[in-house]
Amino acid sequence: MKMINRSRKGQARGEATRAAIMRAATGLFAESGFKGTAVRTIVREAGASMGSFYHHFRDKADLYIQIADEGGLAVRRFMRRVGDFGTGQAMEDRVWEFFSAYVDAADKHDAMVLLLLAEKETLPPAIKEVVSAEIDHHRRELEEGLASGVQAGVLVPMDVRMASEAVVGMVLHLLKVYFTDPTVERKGIVDALARGTIGILRTMPGNGL
Repeated sequence: MKMINRSRKGQARGEATRAAIMRAATGLFAESGFKGTAVRTIVREAGASMGSFYHHFRDKADLYIQIADEGGLAVRRFMRRVGDFGTGQAMEDRVWEFFSAYVDAADKHDAMVLLLLAEKETLPPAIKEVVSAEIDHHRRELEEGLASGVQAGVLVPMDVRMASEAVVGMVLHLLKVYFTDPTVERKGIVDALARGTIGILRTMPGNGL
């Protein structure tokens, strides 16, 4: 029994150390970028050791990818919870409600959002591929939500793939502006995101709104 307890305590400490390294790295990556963040700086910020770092991660790129994976899972859970356009609400009401909740969620994870948005084009190829795949996954989930809205009669028939690509591109751009420009306020970004999305959905081929 004592050996089992020691094993559980050791596992808990290991998980706590891994989480501390990931938290520290997320903030540092968002602030200084992938290339500008050294492993030693991450370890020092996390209060960990180099040995513990390499116990949990192969290298800095592996750490970055694991952070992106966990952030992607959080976004997917959020999208499943509030991202369904097939709920029976009017399209305009659903869009405003969605982006109000979306910006609140983004504010709680601002370092993660910056990590995924700020330097996508300058990342090493292996990491860039992972981040691009994650963004494409979110686009497909939005496409499914729009298709549900069309099926439910909330949205007029449209090219949902084209619509999802346009909306995701607009959202990524405006979120980057929001998190890098301190003069942009929450109300303004919610308004811009909602109006931009409604405009896109109204002008998609086949949409008679």
